[in-house]
Amino acid sequence: KLLGPAVAFWVLGGMASAALASVTVIPGTAWNGRRAHGWQEGEPDELDHSHPTLTVLRNPRLLLLAAVLALFNLANGSMLALAGQRLAAAGENATQWVAIYVMVAQATMIPVALWAGTRADRRGRRHLLLGACAALLLRAVFSAVVKDPRWLIFAEMLDGLGSGLIGVAVPVLVADLT
Repeated sequence: KLLGPAVAFWVLGGMASAALASVTVIPGTAWNGRRAHGWQEGEPDELDHSHPTLTVLRNPRLLLLAAVLALFNLANGSMLALAGQRLAAAGENATQWVAIYVMVAQATMIPVALWAGTRADRRGRRHLLLGACAALLLRAVFSAVVKDPRWLIFAEMLDGLGSGLIGVAVPVLVADLT
């Protein structure tokens, strides 16, 4: 109440500015364009390493992953807004609760992503993707049943769990499939 709903925009703008500032201090020599595009260090420049879009679209496993990600993001993206609408309809301070939910989800996602990154090679990438989808399902069921805003914090912890797992799984799976 002290700062109002607009504070979220200022905080996010500050975080975006900090992210941009951190990118500008990365030395140019830290990035190897040849390796980033899949080239080996000893390969001659004349080799063609381009991957046409049709080649990617012909990969059924990659298309399946894209469909799973689209469905995951469609379901995940709407749940917080729906929770906020339910809280507002119940006469709760939806702005405050949604801000708390976002912070809880982000605070959960970071350690989960760090943990999942260390486990991706040992347990396999598929388990990370399945875990993210299971967390999304549990979050949906829990959010549908529970109406108390304090208990919905657990639902947002599940959001952080799913987001952390999928954030690690997707780049590794795409690298594996391509």
